[in-house]
Amino acid sequence: MKKVIVITGIGGMGLAIARRIGTGHKLVLADFNGEKLEAAAESLNDAGYEVQTAELDITNKKSVEQLAQTAAELGAIHSVIHTAGISPTMSDPAHILNVNLIGTARIIETFYKHISAGSVGIIIASMAGHMSTQYDSALDRQQWSAQADHLKLFIDSLEINERADAYSVSKKGNILQVQASAASWGEKGARILSISPGIISTPMGQQEKKEQPVLNYMLQNGPVKRMGTPEDIAGTVEFLLSPQAGFITGTDLLIDGGAASFLKKIFI
Repeated sequence: MKKVIVITGIGGMGLAIARRIGTGHKLVLADFNGEKLEAAAESLNDAGYEVQTAELDITNKKSVEQLAQTAAELGAIHSVIHTAGISPTMSDPAHILNVNLIGTARIIETFYKHISAGSVGIIIASMAGHMSTQYDSALDRQQWSAQADHLKLFIDSLEINERADAYSVSKKGNILQVQASAASWGEKGARILSISPGIISTPMGQQEKKEQPVLNYMLQNGPVKRMGTPEDIAGTVEFLLSPQAGFITGTDLLIDGGAASFLKKIFI
């Protein structure tokens, strides 16, 4: 029986992951942008992949539930790769937190109901989550106990007014969400992990590079001295889904070319 693989967010990373791991399986692609979603599906179908699409508003609980139900009706869900999210220059702080943090909580909660032994969840976080030190103790406690609706009330109470702060807090939260979910997923014989990419050469990554001069400095002077590629992340996802990674769960893998360590060195 073909595996069902769900990928949210069909930007550069999502599409690269679909091409890397989707051969011979049922791909369910979900994105807020219906036009982009259909273009991706057409490209993959023409290349021989089996694709079904679902428009997704990750801020809407019913939309997330409908996505999970659509995937479950196709067969056993083998993996959920959650790449959907927005960067600091794309919206206001409240919306960044609602999409990146609350939306991710809804994905984890909702798909938990449909996973089984051997399922794997992979959440795309960010190196920004490794740079955040704001609200650490409060955020940590809340991630371990709150459902998405309660988490939203908590985040609103923090009154985060800067876009960069909202982004880093949301991505730190994603890392903590994975840690908090590992035990319950393990009870079903499933694993859940996060990946924290650095600056990746996607349209979103190029936009951030253009808007934030510090990123150009980092790329010129950091350990690897290049942007990451979507294929760098797709290769990591492929490994984490494999039996060779069967002992890895509840943790984050930083794939940033050494950028976080470099930035800590120059700013701390």
